[in-house]
Amino acid sequence: MNLQQNIPTWCVPSSVLCALIYAIKEKRPVRIAISKIDEHTDHAQAQVFDESGEWQWLSERWNGECMEAFILGRQNHPDAGDPYRYVRVLDFMQEQIQVLGLENLV
Repeated sequence: MNLQQNIPTWCVPSSVLCALIYAIKEKRPVRIAISKIDEHTDHAQAQVFDESGEWQWLSERWNGECMEAFILGRQNHPDAGDPYRYVRVLDFMQEQIQVLGLENLV
């Protein structure tokens, strides 16, 4: 897979950060949901399996002391469709390391 350098990749680290923060702090199962934005572009966003048995969308924010993950309740990209794929966080990280050519950097 070739990555076009002009495509923003902010959702990759954001989704991993949110998933890890929430799993560490709340001890809840997390995953990465992958949605299509257009024919060539995907969007990734973390989800948490909440106490009521529902998957909820996560996002991050600065709380004055550190970055925190919180339940956003919706996708954070306005053009993202319904997810077509769900990935374990570690699997997503491994995939993205290869796609982004980071094997020798991380």
